[in-house]
Amino acid sequence: MTETVKSCYLVTATRVGGLWELDVPGVGVTQAERTTEAEEMVRDLISILTDQDGDAVEIVIDWNFGGGLDEEIVDAARIREEADQLSIAAARAARDVAARMQRAGLSGRDIAAVLKVSEQRVSQLLNPKPQQTQRVGEPAAKNIIVVGGRTLRGSLTARRTAQRTVRRKTPKLSGRTCA
Repeated sequence: MTETVKSCYLVTATRVGGLWELDVPGVGVTQAERTTEAEEMVRDLISILTDQDGDAVEIVIDWNFGGGLDEEIVDAARIREEADQLSIAAARAARDVAARMQRAGLSGRDIAAVLKVSEQRVSQLLNPKPQQTQRVGEPAAKNIIVVGGRTLRGSLTARRTAQRTVRRKTPKLSGRTCA
């Protein structure tokens, strides 16, 4: 069985005069008013100026905001990722200590009072739901975004950043480079 190799275009998006200038190397330049329109405009440009179906190619957009904003976005994403990791560690520690307290004979009400959480939260700590994981074969592109040439990784950070930058409808923002 032969696999069709998908063409990939690494697009540089730069804000110019209130519009996004989208430079597609080897093809040309187009513009979009909003980030949500960028991918569609690039696909249209590829369809018009090449013999390729614009919907059948991979688009990787490197967003360049300029004015120091790229660095601020990356810093904010890094800090958010650190906060996410601390939150995960705090939840794990709370689950562990609640379980140990329960094994030591404390009631849910006593555990709640000591940990300064509600009894309902103690119940959640003692009976956690299984974590959802990314399905095997699910594309990781929706969890990665490129800003100012820097790749933001981490499912929580990249997904939140992508959602703030571009509507969820366009998850093809990716930190992967074209091979």
